Amino acid sequence: MLNLFKDNYKQIVALLFYTICFIYLINIDAIYSPDSGSYFTGSIWRSPGYPIFLLFFKLISRTYLNTLVIGTQLVMGFTAIHFFSKEISKLLNLKIIFQVGLILVLIAPYFHPLYVANNICPEGLSYPLYLFSLYFGLQFLFKDKYFYPLLASLLLLILTRQQFVLLPLILLVCYYLKHRKYFKLKLHGFKIIGLIIVLVLNSLMDRTFHKLRSDLFIPTAFSYINLNSAAIYVSTESDINAIKNVDDRAIFKQAYQKSFKNGWLQENKKRDSYKAYYEDFQSNLDYICSGSFHKPGSDYYLSKGYEYDHSRAQVEVSAKAIYPILVKNNLWKYTQLIYASVIHGLKSHVLFWLLIVVLFVSAFKTLLKPTKNSVLTLLLTTLIISNALIVSLASYSVMRLEFYHYPLICLFWVIILKNIITSAKLKLPFL
Repeated sequence: MLNLFKDNYKQIVALLFYTICFIYLINIDAIYSPDSGSYFTGSIWRSPGYPIFLLFFKLISRTYLNTLVIGTQLVMGFTAIHFFSKEISKLLNLKIIFQVGLILVLIAPYFHPLYVANNICPEGLSYPLYLFSLYFGLQFLFKDKYFYPLLASLLLLILTRQQFVLLPLILLVCYYLKHRKYFKLKLHGFKIIGLIIVLVLNSLMDRTFHKLRSDLFIPTAFSYINLNSAAIYVSTESDINAIKNVDDRAIFKQAYQKSFKNGWLQENKKRDSYKAYYEDFQSNLDYICSGSFHKPGSDYYLSKGYEYDHSRAQVEVSAKAIYPILVKNNLWKYTQLIYASVIHGLKSHVLFWLLIVVLFVSAFKTLLKPTKNSVLTLLLTTLIISNALIVSLASYSVMRLEFYHYPLICLFWVIILKNIITSAKLKLPFL
């Protein structure tokens, strides 16, 4: 009876806390960023998840659109936080002080400076979907439950934010390693195939959306344009000699010349470290990506008779062809820049290399004898590293894209601390 009272008391306090946060945040105006408009129009360079989400509420009510969107994003977010924090607390056997701390870390993105629910951008939807995916993923890995809800949440998440395209594969690897020694094709193989099907469905639905919207059966046309920004930043004029296609040469030439003229490239200045080069790149990325490549490239194809959306799609094709050439020609500079970006996102060289070491140790332990601790540690480290790397490759390490793994970093430190204390046979009341 006493335990029941304690559980109910926790639930009431949590509900009161979420309600107070909801009332405060729902009264803050919607925030429209420069990207918001393209999600309302479902532009060719936007993944379909968030445009469809916004369209749904536009059909319900244009008058109360902002309130409906913000309210839904808040309810989804707080629900996801509650379930994820509850599940991870059970798995790690966290004491109340760490449970409260975890909830505060998870809810922090809803306040200044991100305001993820008030900002009319995909983070308001992708953040709760990410937490739901992790919640169902933990249930799937450790209790073999909620497989179909996991597939649904993963699909919706990737359709909203392509940066999580590796999440089904990460769960697949962890699941296989956990069951490797007694793997049964009928039981476990079916679930592995299901995780792969999520990626196939994502590709088909993404292409179908753009077919209906722009009559182009293509994936979202912005991945290689984003990737190309860092490659152009470290490029040199002589790289054009390695580009054979006439259109690709013209696209790169105008991107390089405009970027060089405006001082946006690495060779325009001398810096003492790649940390300084990365900071310079971050301040110039939008100019390189949109100002010298995306828009001028679209204008180039428009002048050749392409329709608007077709021109944007063709720039992506050119970016896909140019990117590996620039990376190959400037591999060392490019690698150093991406490494500096990863460290900028994680805030520490020590943390990055500790994550790498723990990743390999937990993978080795899981291969030999999978335990709850080794599988969970492998999952967390892989999620943190992969997200930091994808963000650094595809864009730059800004909080809006990086904040997803900050709660996981906190959990990572808790696991490390618990392992140290367990190994030292210490007993502390708060762990």
